[in-house]
Amino acid sequence: MNVLQHPVVAIIQARMGSSRLPGKVLLQVAGRSLLQHLVDRLQRCETLDQVVVATTIEPGDDAVVAEAQRLGIACIRGSVDDVLGRFDAAVQQTGAATIVRVTGDCPLMAPAEVDRVVRGAAELGAEYAANQVPGHMKLPLGYAVEVVQRPAFDRAVREATARYAREHVMPYLYEEKGRFATAWIEPELAAADLRVTVDTPADFAVVKAVLEALDGRPESDTVVGVVTWLRDHPEVAKLNQDISQKSYRDEAGTTLLLRADGGPQVGLGHILRLAGLAQAWRQRGGKARLLCGFLTPALEQRLRAMGTEVVGLPTGIAPGSPQDLQWTLEQSVENSAPAVLVDGYCFVPAWLHELRQKGPKVAYVDDFADPTLQLDLVLMPNVGAEPPAGAQSPVLAGAKFTPVRKEFQGLPPKALPRLGVRRLLLTFGGADPACMSERALAAALYVRQYLKLKTKVTIDLVLGAAVPGERQATLAALAQGQSDVRILRDVADMPALMARADLAVAAAGTTCWELAAVGVPMLVVQVADNQAVVVRGIVGSGAATALPPADQLTHAELCSHFLLLIMLEDSVWQARSQAGQRLIDGQAAARIADALAGLTAAPQHK
Repeated sequence: MNVLQHPVVAIIQARMGSSRLPGKVLLQVAGRSLLQHLVDRLQRCETLDQVVVATTIEPGDDAVVAEAQRLGIACIRGSVDDVLGRFDAAVQQTGAATIVRVTGDCPLMAPAEVDRVVRGAAELGAEYAANQVPGHMKLPLGYAVEVVQRPAFDRAVREATARYAREHVMPYLYEEKGRFATAWIEPELAAADLRVTVDTPADFAVVKAVLEALDGRPESDTVVGVVTWLRDHPEVAKLNQDISQKSYRDEAGTTLLLRADGGPQVGLGHILRLAGLAQAWRQRGGKARLLCGFLTPALEQRLRAMGTEVVGLPTGIAPGSPQDLQWTLEQSVENSAPAVLVDGYCFVPAWLHELRQKGPKVAYVDDFADPTLQLDLVLMPNVGAEPPAGAQSPVLAGAKFTPVRKEFQGLPPKALPRLGVRRLLLTFGGADPACMSERALAAALYVRQYLKLKTKVTIDLVLGAAVPGERQATLAALAQGQSDVRILRDVADMPALMARADLAVAAAGTTCWELAAVGVPMLVVQVADNQAVVVRGIVGSGAATALPPADQLTHAELCSHFLLLIMLEDSVWQARSQAGQRLIDGQAAARIADALAGLTAAPQHK
């Protein structure tokens, strides 16, 4: 059995200099500095033998030294940029055998979480362990704990030479697989959509509100207590939701270029999928620019509301053409983008290979499992997808890499529907070329009439931005005179609409994964050949039932399935809701962003 090596020393990395919130560690809340809030919590940990502060030799950090002295703890000073060297000075002075790294912008640190990570690292015999590592971010930012054993730390001090590795202390210990014995001490709670770190004024407003509400109460010391309070006070939690976390590699922000196709025939799934990945890239501290082959004013407004910088394909250039290739190359040069992520069926292998040969690293979202692709990275992001035999590119496949936008991450379990009421959501993608909207609305109205004395059924039908306007008029006529029926277009807040729904009927596209993340049981229909893998994955998870493919589906079959869906027993409804939320853990976009970071950091093609 592995034994915890003593002394165990927590080193708080703290300084007054900050580009976004100078002096943050000494900001006052509830009569104490943020540094004191953190120190008090660390001193309540059972596993720590000592708590010290590591600051810089800058005159401005004299105030940090004075605060540490007032709190009765040691403060070690060192280089501004070589933070690993600064930590080494603290390790040498304290004689630490186990080093625990905590940053000074985490004033809500939970003592039990620190103890859990320290003990977990010892039990596993890990040289380096953490509860938050690239690709595995479940807790809110602000609870990161890193634990390293002295021999491994000493080796990192000797061997790490890259500037970012010295500045950010720990990357050398976990970046290269096999260099050290590393471990992720996985938390049970998933709430990565929240921020309780203090990096900006908006972050401080959130933490200040939490401390003023909970300071001195037991729940203030726990991750669950703080997360519960923020879930109960969404008006506070949203204050810092648009803040991007700086990347440890490049705080100036590397630009990632994203090229997506869309339109009335192919829908908007490719565009929205990449817009969600752009969010994850920005959360790392990078910059993202989305190049769209189809762009309406409403779609552009929606993308910009997501924080996405978007550029439409110039008029006269066909998607997937040689001119498109040249334009994409020019955009990569203009934006100094070392990598391009491409999503769309018009981009054939020859196009992708030429793009890669002439310039940037190329990653591609592949829904068809093409083994002939020779690219820097291939994403197969559907549940149940597997790398094809003989694949010639690195492949990320399956549920672990099924991304959803940040609005769908870390959602609480969904409550059972109200007795005698079912709120039905119908959504068939950005274009709906199979005209499922008309067919589904007709079936829903028929079943609702049949059930009117037993169950009240409300209907929300969402039309995508690429659905022709004349079809909206047809649907409005079909719903005329019907109560509790809404025909919606250009919906600004789909997460809220899905949260309102008890049940859904959807095309087997990316929307399925969002519905699963919210916990909405659903019927799914395959409207294109490439959606077969989505149907298999979502049905196999237990979150959905499959309709026959759209080109084989009859009105009678549709009505029968609608009736069974609306009459689901509560126990079955709950099982399907929980299955969907288990399936989509909300971390896939961050995992993909981490993989893309590896491309942007690697040398370019010669």
